[in-house]
Amino acid sequence: MMWSFLGLLVLCSLVSPSQGGPKGLSHGIVSIVSPATALKYVSSVFLRNELLQSHFLAIQFPDVPHKDKHPENWIKELHVVRVFTPSVSLELYEKVDSLVCIKARFHLSGKFFFGKHFERIDIILDVDIKAEVRFDAFFAGGFHIRLQVCKSEFAIARIICPSHLLVNKVRPVVTTILAASFHKTVCTAVEMVINVSGVDFLHTANVFFSVGTVATMQYQLASLPLITSNYVALEFNMIIRTGGRYITLPVGAGPVTLPVLHHHGFCLGMSQASLDAILMVLIQIRVQEFISTPEVFSAASELTTVVASLLSHQKCPKCPLKAPLKITISLVGIRRIILEPKRAVIELSVEIALLAKGPSGSLVGLFVMKANLKLSVHASVFGGRLFFTTKLASLELLLVSSQVGPVNVSVLVKLMKLLIAETFVPRVNECLDVGIPLPPVLHIRWNYPAIHFTQRMLALCV
Repeated sequence: MMWSFLGLLVLCSLVSPSQGGPKGLSHGIVSIVSPATALKYVSSVFLRNELLQSHFLAIQFPDVPHKDKHPENWIKELHVVRVFTPSVSLELYEKVDSLVCIKARFHLSGKFFFGKHFERIDIILDVDIKAEVRFDAFFAGGFHIRLQVCKSEFAIARIICPSHLLVNKVRPVVTTILAASFHKTVCTAVEMVINVSGVDFLHTANVFFSVGTVATMQYQLASLPLITSNYVALEFNMIIRTGGRYITLPVGAGPVTLPVLHHHGFCLGMSQASLDAILMVLIQIRVQEFISTPEVFSAASELTTVVASLLSHQKCPKCPLKAPLKITISLVGIRRIILEPKRAVIELSVEIALLAKGPSGSLVGLFVMKANLKLSVHASVFGGRLFFTTKLASLELLLVSSQVGPVNVSVLVKLMKLLIAETFVPRVNECLDVGIPLPPVLHIRWNYPAIHFTQRMLALCV
């Protein structure tokens, strides 16, 4: 698991910023990374708080006489004094093998026995490390990275002795000792750094969030990275817990396609199927019941007049005259988002029931309408969360049932649009105001991302 971090970074190193995203992925949440962003991440993790340097500084060399235990060839207490800031680079081999390259300059110090006593010597060493890795065995949000080969080469740049005349005596001894022990110790240190870094990567990829008071949400790696010569893609499962139920997303999601990276370093794509499931959890609205007065609905008086006129021909004693109506609005059916190039629309339905006081003073149902709504969507990102704000774009009105005979509800469309815009849409926006948390993959900061609506895909790119 710990090696999973390295696999991702190595694979990302050859992503071409001019290429499009992955096609045909089975999951609904994917991301792609450019080479520049991947290199920036690996360098920051390896070098943050001098992680790599600190492991190199912990290297200890055995106190072993150079030859036949002759004390005149003895170096002891050889250790690393300083590691000048290393450089890290990545190379991708097609399909499975990847290469991590580290170049660094070491300052070693030890004591050399010059015949009568030990004297301090200092060694400046240029080191080149190449670690070849292979990853496989996906499991539970992670995968294994196997170290295939680790090679290290060193060149002694300088040896500082009490006398420069003694350098030629010290150099072959130092070279032999380092050749025997340096490779193993430095490769062990690199492996430890990779293990620590693996925890960091998994921490950014497998994350939990609270979504207001309605749910908790988890992003989890869904598969091994998808590797091509132009990009590396990660797929995520989203697991939502709400009301004691677990929903794993996406369920039956179709293939998704991300837009091109262009000048961006990272893109996260959320499919229409995934957003549909999220909206079903977020948009939970209780039945709205209210008396239609101007304080609640600006066209309350006009609505009462139109309904009275609409029903006057029925000569129905239940029909309202001047008394205000009672209105109930109930959210029904599914909530879904339609993603198209450059725009998004949320579709949902409500039932609107109109009631009036009968001759006895009790409320009597008049008729029930179904309104199929299309809400235009404005998307924004703030504080690591995706927010949707909606406005009513269109309304289709149908008669569901009537206690007063046939009713021509088409004359109510304009008033129902205004009613929904003033009373129901604000409730939808309140539900969406909790935001959809975004995974901080590779410590990506979601500051002013570019938001792209494409066919069946919402992509956020930074």
